Amino acid sequence: MKERPVYQSNIKSDGNYYITSIIPEDICLIEEAKRISSPGEFLKLYVNELIGNINNRETIINEIGEGKRNFLIDKEGQFINHGQI
Repeated sequence: MKERPVYQSNIKSDGNYYITSIIPEDICLIEEAKRISSPGEFLKLYVNELIGNINNRETIINEIGEGKRNFLIDKEGQFINHGQI
């Protein structure tokens, strides 16, 4: 989708938890040539914003897209600092 829905979580003063969404008025898909075509490219799209300022960041992001790196957490559930690899 060109414009994705935005989701928000709120806990109101009454103690209830609410999830709300803002859905675009028009739903349009991105051009077919720009669509994600592999699991690595899909993962790269979503983690690109999450991976901070680390050594070799662009190389690591590209390796995720190429499928050379396919995990972000270790067996204890902690984010792996790929900058130390």
